[in-house]
Formats: sequence, C-alpha cells, structure tokens
Amino acid sequence: MGGYAEPLTGKQIGAKYRDLIKNIERLKPKCSELETEKEKLNEEVAKRETLLADLSEKKTNRANAFEKGIKKLNRKLKGNLKVNYSAEKNRLGLIKLIVSYRLSDVAEGRLSWMNDVEEFSAPLFAETIKKGQEALLGRNWGMTPTTADRLSKLSHTQIMEIEEFKIDDLVSIELNVSSSEEPLYKKLDSLSTGQQCTALLHMLLLDNQDPLLLDQPEDNLDNAFIAERIVTQVRDAKLTRQFVFATHNANIPVFGDAEWIGVLESTNENATLPIQNQGSIDQQNIQSLAAKILEGGKDAFNRRKIWF
Repeated sequence: MGGYAEPLTGKQIGAKYRDLIKNIERLKPKCSELETEKEKLNEEVAKRETLLADLSEKKTNRANAFEKGIKKLNRKLKGNLKVNYSAEKNRLGLIKLIVSYRLSDVAEGRLSWMNDVEEFSAPLFAETIKKGQEALLGRNWGMTPTTADRLSKLSHTQIMEIEEFKIDDLVSIELNVSSSEEPLYKKLDSLSTGQQCTALLHMLLLDNQDPLLLDQPEDNLDNAFIAERIVTQVRDAKLTRQFVFATHNANIPVFGDAEWIGVLESTNENATLPIQNQGSIDQQNIQSLAAKILEGGKDAFNRRKIWF
C-alpha cells in the first residue's frame, strides 16, 4: 500500500522556491542562446533552399543544352547511328542509396518502380516523403503501402541526402543495321563486336580536327563497310584532319588516297621501317611493297587506276 508524503514545512517550501528561482535565472541565458542558434539555423536553411533552387535551374539548363547537342549530333550521323538522351532517368544510384538505409522490407526490387516514373526528381521525392505515407501513395508512382510507410519514417538527415542526390542521365546508342531505306535501330549492347566497332567509328569519323589513330580496324569490320564508309569519309576529311592507320587491308591506303605509306619489315625479334619503304602511294616501289603485304593489294591498285 502506498503512503502519503510528509507535508513540507514552510522553511522547506521556501528553500525549494529559492532553488527554482536560481534555476530559472541560470536558464535565461540558455534560452537567449537557443533563440540565437534558431536564427542561425533558419538562415542556413534559407541558404540551402536557395542553393537547391539554383542547382535545379542549372540541371534544367544542362539538360536542355544536352538535348540540343544530341539533336545536332544525330543530324550529323545521318541515320547511321542514333544517340538517345534522357535527363535524370538512370535512378539506380538513388535506389542503392535508399537500400543502404536498411529499411525493413524495402529491398532493391521494391524500388524498381522508380525506373518507370516519368515525372520524378530527387527534390520532389524528398518533399513527398516529408508529407508522409498518404502523399507518397497519392503520387501513383507504383510503390506498395509498406514501402510508402517505411519511406515516411526516414530521418531528416536521410531525407536531406535524397533531396541533394544527383540522379544520372540515361544515354544509349543505337546502330542502324538495316540494308534498306527503312531504318532498323539496335542498341549497342545487343550488337556483335563488329557492329559495335562500326557504331564507334561512325562517332570517331564525325567532323573533328583531332588526329585519329586506328589499329587494324579491318579485324572487326567487313570490306563493304571499310570501302563505303571509312575510305570515303577519310578521303573527304583528310584535308583538315590527320589519320594514321595500321592495317593489312589494301582498301584503306589505296582508296583513301594515302599521302604516306610505311611498309614495316619484321623479324622474330623486332620490326623496322627502312627509309626506302616509306613514301607516297603513287611511287612504284611503294606500290610494289604494299601489294606484297596488303590483302587484296594488287587488285586494289588496279581498281585505283580506274577510279583516279
């Protein structure tokens, strides 16, 4: 059974009152310090919001610039290759960040809906999380109620991390593999090695003043592509750009109208390039040397006489 506390005497009440007054006096400076710190915090929050707004604007400007650049690039590629660009569509990094929070019943698969959502950004996601489970479900992003509940319980620090997160852009390259006028595009990762090299060369052979060094491109490319694409474009561009090829394919130096050919001589130990093995494609001795080494050399030189 409980008992009653002994009533305080007047002296005891007076002592407690004096202690209370002392504690209040000690707390007054702390309250003032607290208000000062709150003001500082509000200033920092305002600065952060300004920075986030500036960041959002820069992201938008960057995405617009990229889209214009991609359109210009695709026009230069003339349908041979197509580059696709989607701003902030590669959300795997954000998914991994949330998984790292180790929320109960929220694994990577439970967040796969992010990959399919059109209207989505890290700041919008963070702002919706702040509003709670119902707001998350109200977005119709495709998450389950369990996932929405777990996300709504994220800490303030975690929500800030999400708000600041940089979602990567999604870029893909497709090669036109059609042999007719109707284009047929396939993504780079579904192509053969030769087709991937073809796609890469379409990019490398765009207008550019940088020297281009190619080591035996014929290893993964067929003769038709070399003759129709590489040689034609190299011949047109060589006045403004330097091309250096290491090759066994006669079509490249012959129909590319090479300014200089060097025919290497090799032994088991090393390779040399004698001065007499260097010169213009129009020199008879260079033609004879090249014809011995280059695949299809004699035929290529004979066809060149007709072309030129």
